[in-house]
Amino acid sequence: MLRVKRFLLPFLIVGVFVAGWILNGCVDYKNEDKIVEYTISAQLNQDYTINAKQQVLYTNNSQNFLNYVKFNLYPNAFKKDAKHSPINEVDKDNAFVNGPSYGEITISNLKVGETSLPVILEGQDDNVLSVPVALEPTEQVMISFDFFLVLPNIRFRYGYTDKSINLGQWYPMVAVLQNGHFVTEPYFSLGDPFLLEVANYDIKLTTPPDYVLASSTSFERKLIYQQNEAVLQFAMKGLRLREFAICLSNQFKVASKQVDGVNLLYYYYQDEDFQKSLETATLALLTFNELYGLYPYNQLSVVQTTLINGGMEYAGLVMIADNLDRSAHLEVIVHEIAHQWWYAVVGNDQINHAWLDEGLAEYSTTIFFEKHTQFGISRKDRVAKAITTVCVFADSNGYGFGGKTIILDKPLNQFANGSEYVALVYAMGQTMFDSLRTFVGEKVFFDALRVFYKDNMFDLVTPDYLIGAFEYSANRDLQTFFDGWLYGNNYLFVTN
Repeated sequence: MLRVKRFLLPFLIVGVFVAGWILNGCVDYKNEDKIVEYTISAQLNQDYTINAKQQVLYTNNSQNFLNYVKFNLYPNAFKKDAKHSPINEVDKDNAFVNGPSYGEITISNLKVGETSLPVILEGQDDNVLSVPVALEPTEQVMISFDFFLVLPNIRFRYGYTDKSINLGQWYPMVAVLQNGHFVTEPYFSLGDPFLLEVANYDIKLTTPPDYVLASSTSFERKLIYQQNEAVLQFAMKGLRLREFAICLSNQFKVASKQVDGVNLLYYYYQDEDFQKSLETATLALLTFNELYGLYPYNQLSVVQTTLINGGMEYAGLVMIADNLDRSAHLEVIVHEIAHQWWYAVVGNDQINHAWLDEGLAEYSTTIFFEKHTQFGISRKDRVAKAITTVCVFADSNGYGFGGKTIILDKPLNQFANGSEYVALVYAMGQTMFDSLRTFVGEKVFFDALRVFYKDNMFDLVTPDYLIGAFEYSANRDLQTFFDGWLYGNNYLFVTN
């Protein structure tokens, strides 16, 4: 796999021959690494708890000896008195429909190979499982344990209500090894505080018999008898997924369609015009396939469920809040499907560079409506609204000329609140991409995004890879353009 990085530009501009020679020498060998393999057998109980057994085959793909492997235990952010709760004060009333509710994850029977080990928890909320190992580069180890989940009663990407159960980041997830350290950041209440690499999955989930399941990939469904009780068992496998998400409900209805060889499924329980929702999802999949490159999985699940925010993206599955008006409902479907390209396939650090996937997904939504005029939403209007959002934020918070500097490329914990996060990551992010499109031209803009997608499928990228793709396609230095938008007030607004 070839990946164009920003530092290559001085060599790229001297000629096609030299540029080709440099790129052919810049091969990314990461796809030759052995990715993490998860095997999970879980049972959902009537009281909204889950018993599970998990095995993880882990390969040391670094050049250093490893004496531990770390897992992020995201469900422990939902514990009572958690220091880093995912729910901020503004969202509490909407999130807890039946009063405060809590959840947690408990680990037991930890083994490395055949050796039993004590469970070591770290972090302020016991949100990290640290497993001692002795791994030379390229060596593998099998880590196994049991875990027990108590789900919170909450309208969120993880939890349950009387309508549905959302299982996002529900199992112990191997932390990304970066610069010699495992990334174990806490669960911030802003944005999507996750950094995840793709993995392979083999999952079995047993549930009460009246559930319909939506998942990140296709599954086999069996009605079986377990201790004289009828249950459903879902067997699921997924390759190169950034995570494995599941939604369940005893109220789901399902509409489906084959789109470019993909099984597109729409799960809903209160949608009088479900065909319009399925049609919108179909158009989004077709549009982004054409613009950026083909969606690589065989299934995409679009799921109406209970959320406090508009939607949530996962590899192969997107959640759409059930409390949106019609226009917002369709817009969120498009935005979350765009995340299949920008986040699920081309991954990024959502903790430190949230604009990269959110800004691209938001601007992809604008492009979708621009190309499908039957929705009555124009590029000009969406971009103007985004510019207004940024300007109102800047004026009311002391930014701008002679004031504070707006920094777009910063960690989640440096955003003051949700209003700032939305104004910068979504509104300013898409405004930057619209200005860039006009600045470099139509052909260069879409060529660059196709290069960015193709060259970085299933990997994790930094902003330099995006910038490098644009510099390569434009055959020019764009450092000033990006630095002005990401790190200072020297914005280059370019409009038609």
